[in-house]
Amino acid sequence: MPWLFFALALGAILIAFKTFSIGVAAVCLLAALGLSIAGALNLASARISNQSQNPARMLDAKALEAIRKRAAADKAAAEAAMTDASDADAASSTQMAGAEPNPR
Repeated sequence: MPWLFFALALGAILIAFKTFSIGVAAVCLLAALGLSIAGALNLASARISNQSQNPARMLDAKALEAIRKRAAADKAAAEAAMTDASDADAASSTQMAGAEPNPR
């Protein structure tokens, strides 16, 4: 469809160059300008609509809440694992500090 606007604009320019009347030439040049702008806006609109997201693919509020809860649970589990690992490292270093050296 946008190419139709550009073809009509080209036709209006050709008419403006072929006519002997200043008024017809001015009207044709204004029509060519308007059709060119309409074609450019139509191309931009088509490109924007192709880049937009499909609303059917969007998640609903319940699914988002479930994802957030799962992420929070995973984060809490990771923090608990890190805390347990650091406690185990601290306990083993305390045991080694209290051990007596080998008397050999």
